[in-house]
Amino acid sequence: MISFEAGSEHTLSGTVLESERWPEAVMAFLARQLWREVAGSGGKTRPASRALSYLATWGNGDLGRLGHGEACENVEVPVVCSRGLEGAMASRVSCGGAHTLVLDQRGRVFSMGLNDSGQLGLGVNEEYVTEPTLVPGLEGKTVTDIAAGRDHSAVVTSEGEVFVAGSNKKGKLGLGKRSPRMASTFQKNDFLADYRIEKVGLGAAATDRSNAPD
Repeated sequence: MISFEAGSEHTLSGTVLESERWPEAVMAFLARQLWREVAGSGGKTRPASRALSYLATWGNGDLGRLGHGEACENVEVPVVCSRGLEGAMASRVSCGGAHTLVLDQRGRVFSMGLNDSGQLGLGVNEEYVTEPTLVPGLEGKTVTDIAAGRDHSAVVTSEGEVFVAGSNKKGKLGLGKRSPRMASTFQKNDFLADYRIEKVGLGAAATDRSNAPD
């Protein structure tokens, strides 16, 4: 399956796995590009279909949202994101207002792009991050779902917990009235402790979640 979302200015980002839903020409392009990367890496060559577990991004590349580094601007065709994901096999991507979250097959989360409200969850002061960066603070957790909103982020763990980061304006992190206006690292939402959450979705100023019955 290929998971992808439309962002601003026709930006698309997707996990490159297997799907018949992408246009054949795009899939063929990715297959050829991935084949060249694998064959030229010095390692054993493999069929392109087995290499389709990388991340490809394209579109508006400002503020590092595509993860291709400082020099990236607009990217007109899918390009494999080779930075910061060494050894990680992407399984899901979520695109926010100007930031991107990546979930790998080991349940780890990487983030990149705009960080003006702490939405990357990295606990750093940088306004933006141009390469996929492993999110700290979730050690020992296996993340199963991710969501990027306009300027906030949320993840769900295999234990049904929800962690949130970024702007808390209008209470969209769900941390309560006395919580700070932003969180630069992922914080557990204890108000959902009695529920086992499976999925989370973020809008411009809201968070939605679905829970499994006990």
